[in-house]
Amino acid sequence: MKSLTLLRTAPGALLAIAIVATTSVGAYALTNWFNGEVTVKQANSVLSVDLSACKGNLPPGIEQQTDRHNVQFKILSNPHVSADQLQHKLLVECEYNAVVDFYRTTAGDKNYAFHPSTVKAINGPASITLDYFWGGKLNEKTVTLPQNANIYDQGKKTNVDSLKVGDHVVLVVSTPSLMENVDPLASVSEAQSIFKTQYDTQEAPSATKKAFYEESNIMPLGMYDQLNK
Repeated sequence: MKSLTLLRTAPGALLAIAIVATTSVGAYALTNWFNGEVTVKQANSVLSVDLSACKGNLPPGIEQQTDRHNVQFKILSNPHVSADQLQHKLLVECEYNAVVDFYRTTAGDKNYAFHPSTVKAINGPASITLDYFWGGKLNEKTVTLPQNANIYDQGKKTNVDSLKVGDHVVLVVSTPSLMENVDPLASVSEAQSIFKTQYDTQEAPSATKKAFYEESNIMPLGMYDQLNK
């Protein structure tokens, strides 16, 4: 009888474990569209991160030849960013890098600029208004969507009707001539594409590199070692 009881209860127990597992930060990697995965472990005063499944450059201050399976950050003091918080931040950047790689692979053209944004208003089939951060504040930009503009929902082609206010997107535009201290979207009037993302990629560490490390009280381990020689 005991063996029968075990057989009847084991699936329920496994289901409970699965529910717990898929509600954690690590579950993002199980369901994202870009097949990226970020794992973070903490031992003593070091956070070790596996970024081997993510494309793009490693975080700032990390040598690009570093083993992507073991990217390390030194914890400087308390309080500091938790393993779950760091995992989320780096997964957000992982998605942004996946968007960039997607365009450069499918379009075969590197002359695009990518701007994380949030949908503020959809003005019709050929116009959209976005919120984005630049210069330390929230800005607004309305762009037209030419007939050849592509709309993507996490990697799949769709149309403007699938977007809604509040969606996180990456605005893709032809690379404008950039000037120092000038809003890069100031002279932009139309979009090459709009790419809906799973996360708000404006949260990515690359958006505020120095501030991210300072606020998180961590530093790339190699940089820390160099400063403390």
